[in-house]
Amino acid sequence: MASSPEHDDVPEAVREVDRPVVSGRIEEFIAALAMAGICVISFGNVVVRYVTNASFAATEELSIFLLVVMTMVGASLAFIRGGHIRITAIVDRLPRRPRMGLIMLTHLLTMIMFALVAWYGWLLTLDEMEYGETSPALGYPSWIYTIWLPLVSVAIILRVIGRAHREWRAFRTHETAIDIATGDDVLPGDAADLTGPKRGTSL
Repeated sequence: MASSPEHDDVPEAVREVDRPVVSGRIEEFIAALAMAGICVISFGNVVVRYVTNASFAATEELSIFLLVVMTMVGASLAFIRGGHIRITAIVDRLPRRPRMGLIMLTHLLTMIMFALVAWYGWLLTLDEMEYGETSPALGYPSWIYTIWLPLVSVAIILRVIGRAHREWRAFRTHETAIDIATGDDVLPGDAADLTGPKRGTSL
């Protein structure tokens, strides 16, 4: 698909911020599978309840698990695309270097948070393996559910590292895109209508 005229002159490093080395189609595929599973389970419950006046109550356990997986994987995909909600009323008014510094600090704090989630999620998984805990409804080993928490958390950390690296590389090109609506400088990852690069912007 051809790029729009407004984006033709945007620095390549800026355009590549949303282009990870490892495609986000992995997250898309897992999230789609989880959503399909939820739909099948929910539809099956509706049909059974309508026909027999009963339901597969135990399958709610699987639906909750799939919903958690879909949420975590969706969060990973949002980090690839810079799609998480941000409040930038103050940050947008800062000069370019402090603004990028805060963006990198945000990435660092995000990685620390998910590192804690991964660590404690792994400890929980080990405890469930050791004590042979089973799920209350279906009697499955509980660890097959909780192990996804550290796994996806590590994936999110890798995605955040990748995005931080791409944003920093774009920042170091000494080029800044311009928001068509406001005329303001736009750092990599900012949501804006972009036009050509503004050359010679100091770091």
